[in-house]
Amino acid sequence: MTPEEIASRLATFFFEGIGGRVPALWPAQLGLGAPLSTYYSPEPTGQIRLSMHAGSTWELRQGQLGRSAEYGLGFDQTVAGNNLLPELFEADGASPAQQAFLGEIWAGMFDGLGSPHPLAITANMNSIFLSGESALGGAGLNDYVARAAGNDALREILAERIQSLDLAANCPTGTTLPPDAMIRRATVESCAGCHAPAQFLGPERKIGCGLTWPDSLGNVHIDETGKRSPALEQVFLPHRAEVLTTYLQACDEEAILANVGGPFGTGAQTKSSNGRQTLGGSTTH
Repeated sequence: MTPEEIASRLATFFFEGIGGRVPALWPAQLGLGAPLSTYYSPEPTGQIRLSMHAGSTWELRQGQLGRSAEYGLGFDQTVAGNNLLPELFEADGASPAQQAFLGEIWAGMFDGLGSPHPLAITANMNSIFLSGESALGGAGLNDYVARAAGNDALREILAERIQSLDLAANCPTGTTLPPDAMIRRATVESCAGCHAPAQFLGPERKIGCGLTWPDSLGNVHIDETGKRSPALEQVFLPHRAEVLTTYLQACDEEAILANVGGPFGTGAQTKSSNGRQTLGGSTTH
């Protein structure tokens, strides 16, 4: 098959549809008119992730498909899920936002980061603390580890949560879960941190409890030749396949709830006992 034929087939699949089916890039399939309000929007909409090279800095952003009487269909930028504002980690802690951020961590926002398995690591992040971008360079760089240097107040709170909840109890013998590991885990929960873990965590990519965060291909998970990253090949795709298989084998809603967790259809991130969630803790997609 020639490159021209491949391009033509892709264009048909994405923009025209095949066999009477709607194309892949169809408003309803991008979340417009979804039955639930999700992804930090009061309106029923989906999530669209963008990888942008608008200038010298590579930025990852999040948008939603919207509709207005004046402009018709369009993409509206929103905050990027799980991408905390880097300045919240700074050591001075003087701003009201930083104080509120420390209070949320004290109340449990980061508790889910203490999981002993990489696929179950998550955090319950309030949208008021999220950034509009996840940057791989420039002033908005997602350098949580560097920004948190000298932030003793943050580390004291994290140490207290780790101890009071015994988050290190399931770590392998001889390993620990220090506060800095929790900051590293918050980093890889962000877009930039997952795309470039070696850049933000160092080449060993250690995240506590003896765990190593799976590597990308520099700044991407699929390169121009179609090569997939170790993270995709060895961790994320096998887990997604397991989740999908569980759904396909389920006969009814009760079976799905028993096998995967729930509540089904609510978009909640409740964890099931067997831990079969997708990356980020979701049990619904």
